[in-house]
Amino acid sequence: LLIGRRNMLRPDHLFPHDLTNQHHQDLSRNVEELQEYGLPLSRRASSSRSLVRQVSVASSFHGDKVEDLQAEHICAILKTDPHRGLSEDKAQERLKKDGPNQLTQEPRLGLFMLFLLQLTSFIIILLIIAAIASIVVNATNEGSRDEVLSYTTGMAIFVLVILNAGIAAYTENAAGNALDALAKLSQPEVSVMRGGEVVSIPTVDVVRGDIILLETGDVVPADLRLITAADLKVDEKALTGEPDDVSKNTKIKEQTKLTPENMVFSGCPVANGKCKGVVVATGMETRIGEIAKMMASEDK
Repeated sequence: LLIGRRNMLRPDHLFPHDLTNQHHQDLSRNVEELQEYGLPLSRRASSSRSLVRQVSVASSFHGDKVEDLQAEHICAILKTDPHRGLSEDKAQERLKKDGPNQLTQEPRLGLFMLFLLQLTSFIIILLIIAAIASIVVNATNEGSRDEVLSYTTGMAIFVLVILNAGIAAYTENAAGNALDALAKLSQPEVSVMRGGEVVSIPTVDVVRGDIILLETGDVVPADLRLITAADLKVDEKALTGEPDDVSKNTKIKEQTKLTPENMVFSGCPVANGKCKGVVVATGMETRIGEIAKMMASEDK
């Protein structure tokens, strides 16, 4: 009867060095929330590997996998200059077309409404009817109506139903809280090339074709195909559950790891080095967004 919920994975990492103290505190609080709702590491990694494999099959670009295309070819398809980036006008057009670069969630029900919904399942209704029938039968029986112990069966069923509904509602609410915390795990601004100049823009304004510049401490704002990389390592615990930092480069080769070595993904902090990459997916179209959609569909 209990309803299980698969929770998002928690990243444990030092976040951007140039953020305000208040934002550092917000990120730390979000990480603690994810830790509270997370699975044990071995189970998280196993669960996440399955999800990553599912979304990696769908990570194609004009019929080809992004990691199998040269960065220059991708820039040509996205009509962007790897040295100058997008123009401001073109970036605004794509932002209006694709929407903001953020994870979206359907409106959530409150804890009390979730509790009431648990009481509407067919089996739960049968148990409630059985409990009421047991109490009514004993209450109308002259020989047992005054005996307290005669009502224990009905009361026990009621207690189990309430307990089950409470646990299920709490679990479902916790899963939603984990998704909320994950959506907040990003830095407010990122360095991007616009019209040949390096500017700092809000992360939510990043669009496909943007040329992003990252260094140690930054959080990847979207899914990127790397153009250049120097001693680059990325913490991908939020995506795969793997505890070790993953080395990245620009080479095209057969994929032997959970994620391509020539790509970095939204929500993953840069542990070491620096890089430049072209944005190939934003918002709910990123790997982490696809996983969030899968989990949301399983929760329904």
